Amino acid sequence: MTQVQEQAIPHVLKEKDIIVKAPTRSGKTLAFLVPILERLSQLPPAELVGNPILAVILVPTLELVNQIYTLAQSLLTNSPLSIMTLPVAKSVQENQNEDQSLPRAHILVSTPLDLRPVLKKEPFLELRVLVLDEADKISLNPIQNGAVRMFTKKTYMTNKQTLVFSKSFNDKFGRLMRDIVKKDRELIVVGEKLVESKIMVSSMDKMLYQLGMVLMEAAKSPEYKILVFFPTFALTDYVAELFQTTLFPNLLCYHRQRAQELRIIIANKYNSTSQAIIFTSDFEGRPIDYPKYRTSFISVSLIPWNVLLTTA
Repeated sequence: MTQVQEQAIPHVLKEKDIIVKAPTRSGKTLAFLVPILERLSQLPPAELVGNPILAVILVPTLELVNQIYTLAQSLLTNSPLSIMTLPVAKSVQENQNEDQSLPRAHILVSTPLDLRPVLKKEPFLELRVLVLDEADKISLNPIQNGAVRMFTKKTYMTNKQTLVFSKSFNDKFGRLMRDIVKKDRELIVVGEKLVESKIMVSSMDKMLYQLGMVLMEAAKSPEYKILVFFPTFALTDYVAELFQTTLFPNLLCYHRQRAQELRIIIANKYNSTSQAIIFTSDFEGRPIDYPKYRTSFISVSLIPWNVLLTTA
């Protein structure tokens, strides 16, 4: 087990509220999925009849929804528990009446935005656990932040357990935590050592040259994941196309202006290989977890051109 799993899982099994601050790649997803599935699977069969919603997992992006759903499905083999995501499949939506309740499953994975329309239809009376993953990103988005508050007010009387996982803390995060987490919660902070190097250059040409040199050196490893962050969509597309036609034909380009279906395909490609480079301008919607491989993060800022390499 990772450090965050060793510290978090016992508290989850004891039904304590927790706030976990831990970096990417630290195993946060399994730190809540494994004990939640263990707890719920031990419930008497009568409490599972009718698929009451017992756990809600909220994340900021649909890519994260799909990743957590896929991972949970792999853990639910031969389990009496069921899981679903929001938004529900179009075929299900088309067969539903407007006043019809939500399709039933024991575990619901969603973004706060997709959960909001359901709040009027679903009472969530049987809710046992609420999970906020990437909670710092949720807290910074006013709409998602508001949706979480609406949900916690609606489920106030359920005496639910709240599990919060975040990479960083900020003022809005702190205010949200004060409103939704019990006062006797446990705070778990897990750190990691980072190695940073910074290259400052004075022109676009020099930036491209230095970035190319950094990528070629990093790509010499038999297993690597490299994420390069740019400040704008246009710059991301421009540099990605340039590098795809010269140095790295399999380089991936990912940001919010690309179609949702394409983003999911790109995220799956990135996560399914041991060698990948991805250019993006959207850190909040990054392709999520990279637990197996050494990962390099490169951030390119505007003039004066600044290439910051962080390896974890």
